[in-house]
Amino acid sequence: MEQKIYWENKIFFGEHNNSTWDEVYEEKNKDLKSLLDHGLHKIAFSIENSHDAVGAVAYLNRKKADGLILTHERLNENIRAILSDNGYSIIGKPINVSDDVIANKIEEVVPGRISMLTSGTTGIPKLIEHTWNTLNTFQNVKKSNPLKWMVPYNPGTYAWYQMICMGLFLEGQELVFPLSAEPAEMLLQASHHNVTAISSTPTFWRMAFLGLNEKDLKGIPFKQISLGGEAADQSVLDHLREIYPDAAIFHIYASTEAGACIVVKDGKQGFPEKWIDNKKMKIVGNHLYLKSIFSAISIDKDKENWIDTGDLVEIRKDRVLFLGRDKTNMINVGGSKAYPVDIESLILRNSKVLWCRVYPRKAPLVGFLVAADIVLKNNIKFTADIEKELETLCRENCPEFAVPRIWNNLSEIPVGYNLKAEIK
Repeated sequence: MEQKIYWENKIFFGEHNNSTWDEVYEEKNKDLKSLLDHGLHKIAFSIENSHDAVGAVAYLNRKKADGLILTHERLNENIRAILSDNGYSIIGKPINVSDDVIANKIEEVVPGRISMLTSGTTGIPKLIEHTWNTLNTFQNVKKSNPLKWMVPYNPGTYAWYQMICMGLFLEGQELVFPLSAEPAEMLLQASHHNVTAISSTPTFWRMAFLGLNEKDLKGIPFKQISLGGEAADQSVLDHLREIYPDAAIFHIYASTEAGACIVVKDGKQGFPEKWIDNKKMKIVGNHLYLKSIFSAISIDKDKENWIDTGDLVEIRKDRVLFLGRDKTNMINVGGSKAYPVDIESLILRNSKVLWCRVYPRKAPLVGFLVAADIVLKNNIKFTADIEKELETLCRENCPEFAVPRIWNNLSEIPVGYNLKAEIK
């Protein structure tokens, strides 16, 4: 289905640099006019900044090219090998075909195919294939209020493409690309540009709470805030509601493979149990299964088109809560199961704690013990009294085996790829 594209929508880079989609396409097309002459139809753009990335994605869309975008920092030997084995020619900037193209085998070109690499946090990065139809999750939006969006995500990721599709396929949606990768600085830039909407991760907001005071945060005129990339816990949702009482705040379940599937607007973590209809969503052995028209074209499905998301969930009262991925969802302590997400939610009830991460630590006899990394609010000093306070909180609300035995106070939140907290 041909989708209307709003090439006149505005894009902002830096202080005074603004363009339209049409303008960035024309600029990139001038750079790349020799590509087709060299027979390069399957292209991996290695980019160094947002301006290059936006030009590349405009080119891929207008030319219906078979392509991929990734940041130059990701282009290590393993990634080069993956791209080469899949027939991609790598193009950098400045454009120099003879220097930038790597040897590749002949692969079938699929017009309009957009591929992306997973982060590789749980193993070797994988190539996931989409099309503009599967990436554009806004096809059923009849009309949208004009908004100016901050785009904090790394170019070429699924979350970044969601923002790109909003800017391309929804009328009046403007995108602002930050000059800094630091959440606090991004938000100060958002304030300067009168940004009215943002999509980011819960970790992004925890870092922002650490770097900015509430007065600065309240000065940003957000009308809409969406959370994704990680499960949104209740403490972040509640804190955002306190700061932005009039904004529409929601969290989204999405993955590179399954696409954007679940949007929750009620201010609660998880999603309502009644949404498990066994038609588009079901739970089998605690695994969440989905059917989605926005899933990647390369993903494995069963004969009934169900996708095993790999995410473990559990129904509690009337909510479906995310427990994590297969490899990170459970700590075996002497045969008893402790769930990090539950312990983290408990620790975050303490008003002094900004962020925490619970993980297993090897131990004799019992196999593993529970350990916790924490970051405290407002430069609060970690003391023996605070450790005792946190231990008491856990001991009063969870089994003894689930109480963290090792506490580490960190000076900052450890952030991995695309503004997600690092998995330990």
